[in-house]
Amino acid sequence: MVMLTRKMLRDVWKSKTSFLAIFLLMLMGCYIFSGISSEYQGMQKSLDTFMKECDMAEATVMAESFPKQYSQDIQAQEVMSLSAYFQDHDDTSLDVHIIKENKISKIKIIEGKPFDTTSDGVWLDERFAKAHHLQVNDTITFTMQSKPITKKILALVLTPENIYQVKDNAMVADHIHNGFLYMNTSHVPFPFTPTKVLVKSNREDLKDALLKDFDGKSAYITMRKDNPNYSMLQDEIHQHKELGMIFSITFLSIALLVSITTIHRLLNQQTSIIAILKALGFHKTRLYLHYAAHGTLISFCGAMIGCILGTLTFSSITYPFMNEIYTLPKLTASSIMFTYALPCLCAGLSFVIALCITHQHLRYPAAMILSNRHTKRMHAIHLPKIFQRASFITQWNIKDITRNPLRSIMSIFGVIGCTALLIGAFGMYTTMTHLTTWTFEKLQTYDCKINGNFDQDTINTLQQAMDGDEVMHTYMDIKTNGKTDQLLLTALSNTRYQRLATDTDTFIHLTNGVAISKNIADQYHLKQGDVLIWKPSSISTWQTNRIEAILRTPMEQGVTIMKSQMLKQHLPYHANAIIGQVPAKAYLQSSQITSIQYREDMEKNLDTMMDATMMMISVFMIAAVLLGSVILYNLGTLSYMERYHELATLKVLGFQSTALRKIMLQQNFWLTFMGICLGIFEGYWLLSFMLGTVQNSMDVILYLPVYVVILACGGTLLLSILIIFIVSKKVTCIDMVSALKSEY
Repeated sequence: MVMLTRKMLRDVWKSKTSFLAIFLLMLMGCYIFSGISSEYQGMQKSLDTFMKECDMAEATVMAESFPKQYSQDIQAQEVMSLSAYFQDHDDTSLDVHIIKENKISKIKIIEGKPFDTTSDGVWLDERFAKAHHLQVNDTITFTMQSKPITKKILALVLTPENIYQVKDNAMVADHIHNGFLYMNTSHVPFPFTPTKVLVKSNREDLKDALLKDFDGKSAYITMRKDNPNYSMLQDEIHQHKELGMIFSITFLSIALLVSITTIHRLLNQQTSIIAILKALGFHKTRLYLHYAAHGTLISFCGAMIGCILGTLTFSSITYPFMNEIYTLPKLTASSIMFTYALPCLCAGLSFVIALCITHQHLRYPAAMILSNRHTKRMHAIHLPKIFQRASFITQWNIKDITRNPLRSIMSIFGVIGCTALLIGAFGMYTTMTHLTTWTFEKLQTYDCKINGNFDQDTINTLQQAMDGDEVMHTYMDIKTNGKTDQLLLTALSNTRYQRLATDTDTFIHLTNGVAISKNIADQYHLKQGDVLIWKPSSISTWQTNRIEAILRTPMEQGVTIMKSQMLKQHLPYHANAIIGQVPAKAYLQSSQITSIQYREDMEKNLDTMMDATMMMISVFMIAAVLLGSVILYNLGTLSYMERYHELATLKVLGFQSTALRKIMLQQNFWLTFMGICLGIFEGYWLLSFMLGTVQNSMDVILYLPVYVVILACGGTLLLSILIIFIVSKKVTCIDMVSALKSEY
């Protein structure tokens, strides 16, 4: 046994390039799987723990009035939410939540005093406090309902209602300009008038029960699964899960294919040794285990190291980006159970594959193996007439590809993977860059958006100061397939600052009917020309309108209608946002303003998302170069070793090293070209798949210009040529005498 172990180590060392390829691919595949799985599992556990600890609400109901009593098994906690401004910062808003009790979606104390109903002070958003260098026992001044209020900071807190803390359809949380605080009702200088209610219940028909409780009242019900604080993070976890799975399967599959070619080559080189070992009395089982152990050991080591490194290091790369977007108490990587079994699974698959290949070589008696009677004879290949006039080098390469289909297919697969990953990386970058440019230069051309509860005089004043247009954001009910759902309704006075696009280059003017965003159309299986049954949530009369267009809207998913159409149908219209130019600071002092959005801040938010995208692009680039380099170098070396005798024969016949290198370069170019052509389609699919995992609250339009495809294909071709150029240098070192004397 010791002798066979030493032989195995010598075999691995002699074929170190091939076994190194298996090791690296197994390591990369398991690193991606264990890293991403531990990352999203850590996020899921942190979310679940936070929700359970704080008793997150099952539903949130926003309404103008609330019932005095709710249905059986429904617990309710009323909240009064108001907007305030931080000190003298007109562009820094605070959401003030006033509560009588802390039982549902409870405040989590990070530092300071627990919530009570008697203390005079505020429980402040921890991340807002850090952004403004505020601490417990400091004082904070904010303006609410035109009244400056100064309070002591009793504690720094987090809540499950602010996990995804964005305002007014922003995409990324801005903890410098937006925050929240909680107050009790004992020290508020105005009456407690609830604006929403948090609901907790185990009832399966909770939404129906709430609709019954609020019958006749204008109410917008958001279930937990639709609450962005829950759904956005769940969508993020789902996206990471799918991406991790597809990349892991890709690397592990190619690793197993490389293992097949490596074991085949090893056994072909050792036919005499196999026959001698059998003749010396080594049992077939021992030889099976011996040759199967080569790939199994390397696969297990690569997989084990990949799993360990992925679990320990991957989350430290991604969690800083996640913390920019989501607010959770603590993110800690947590492995799933399958991660511990993955090295054994990889080793087991490698072992089974090696056994199947080894069986083809060990099933014959030693005498038959020594006489080569068990091998297939190489027959002459007659090329079609179209190739018979081709050069000797061309005919040689065609026959070599035909005789070694597995090696050729492996080369093509490596090129496909490299090309697809590069197209995915470059395409993701151009798509996200184009999204920013298209959104803020063509779709939304305003510089400032002011949200609030305005009277008509304030609307007129702001319109004049901003050269602005009115916008109304409200909730609506729709009927589809016998069900009633609630969506966001946007009513525009015109499309001067907020344009309507059906694709990146087509903009429309909506005169009649309604338009819906593409994500909503896909979700409810609606199309242009269908009739939409809907009504504003504040009224009871249902409306019917034709869907005139399907819109591409990056950030606001819902239904769009023009003000003129609403007035024609005698529907209530009251603007709660003004878009236009940045007004003078004096116009921003109104107590009716709840928040202000500047174009530059929204662009910064998208830049934060771009940082996460750039991290993903970097991973793709590294994976593409590693995959392409390992596969192409391994198969180039394998091709050289398999043709060593043939190349030596050609050299004896007078072929110069330059001609031999040309043979290798030409075949490599053919296989690379075929792989690139197939890789373009694979890359487009990969990019579409990645964008398809983006949250439903976003609509990202795929943007893949021709130069990106050319750049990715050129990079793959350059990498392939560089590697085969390095490998082909070995032809100058061919020892013709020893090559022709050795076993063929």
